[in-house]
Amino acid sequence: MWWDRELGQIGLPSATIVSESPTRAMVFNLAEAAQTSAPDAERLLWNAVTWGAGKKPRLIRKRIESVAADRTRLSELLREAAVISHSNPVDAYALLRPRDNAIKHLGPAFFTKFLYFAGGGTPGHPCCILDDRVARSLQAAGWQSLPRRSDWWPSTYGRYMELLARWKNETGATRLDLIDLIERYLFDVNGSFPS
Repeated sequence: MWWDRELGQIGLPSATIVSESPTRAMVFNLAEAAQTSAPDAERLLWNAVTWGAGKKPRLIRKRIESVAADRTRLSELLREAAVISHSNPVDAYALLRPRDNAIKHLGPAFFTKFLYFAGGGTPGHPCCILDDRVARSLQAAGWQSLPRRSDWWPSTYGRYMELLARWKNETGATRLDLIDLIERYLFDVNGSFPS
């Protein structure tokens, strides 16, 4: 498997990636261990990246090299972000993007996937994915406070999470996973809302 070969070059075992095409459930199953173990947090990252990259692993080698250059510190940072993601999405995001990306070549599109999966699929987990597809939909819906590029600060992520919560509340629905469903809808429409 391509992933095993690439991650093996930095010393990760071949079982790091659960599947070349992991399901959400497969990646969610790694979340609990990621909160107590830095190597398991790194494993969650690579599976979230695998899930998000799909068949187009663009810049993956550069991301792997970036983690390998400071692996002990970055794995611990990922573990800490996984823990904080359960209570404070903005602070978790800020750990991974304090000024620039904490992991070179790994921006919000991928590390918000990591934060999302750190919730283990628990309804009400406060972190959602923010990527280019979601951003296009938000901009098409008229949300003005999101910069065009993925140069999103922690405060931007906080406003995004507040917006999703407001939309959930406006529906009057009590379903805990509704915010997750709203994010998924924004991803699916990719800026082209049906008329």
